[in-house]
Amino acid sequence: MLNSPFFITGFESSGTTLLRRIMSMHPSLDKDIIHEQRKLLEYRSAKHAEMNYFDEYSSILSGEKVPYYTNVTYIKNYIEKFIEYWPQGSVYHITREPESCAKSSKRRFNRDYDAALQFCKSGVENMHDYLVDLSYECFEINYDELVKYPDVVIKNIYESMGEDVEVEYIEKVISTKESWNYKGKRCCGLRYASFVGKVEHE
Repeated sequence: MLNSPFFITGFESSGTTLLRRIMSMHPSLDKDIIHEQRKLLEYRSAKHAEMNYFDEYSSILSGEKVPYYTNVTYIKNYIEKFIEYWPQGSVYHITREPESCAKSSKRRFNRDYDAALQFCKSGVENMHDYLVDLSYECFEINYDELVKYPDVVIKNIYESMGEDVEVEYIEKVISTKESWNYKGKRCCGLRYASFVGKVEHE
């Protein structure tokens, strides 16, 4: 999967940005990751997308950049289009306790808590069942386990990407909040490391 496109799905405030940062810092990932925001998946075909977004699409086709897509509302049509365009890619589903997601969504987006909670509960369950039945490479990550056991979970994430990573490197990923360089590769750093998973909700 290394240097192949990937799709991250999860509810709002479930850790999609954190997961993307972790994946982008795999030491053997030697290409830039570009966030495509699903725009290339809104067209009838990959060729149609290429015609409408030539610069972005050509950089992906040439292998210059690795695209990743994010979907925080569980729209399965986008995942199906992603699989059609990128049969060699993979899907990552990150989950978090529904109550925590709903509280974060309420705090950040002024959402109705009960509605967000119900959507998160049903969405996570339905997406899990959907991905299990797919004949495609899919991985499920638990945010709460990631925060509690970052060394173990990050090791598993990196192994799922195709290559094992030394413990010392994983420890550096966990402990470094600001951007840093590794053999000429810029690593973004986990800027939220000091408080992620520790925010107190009302």
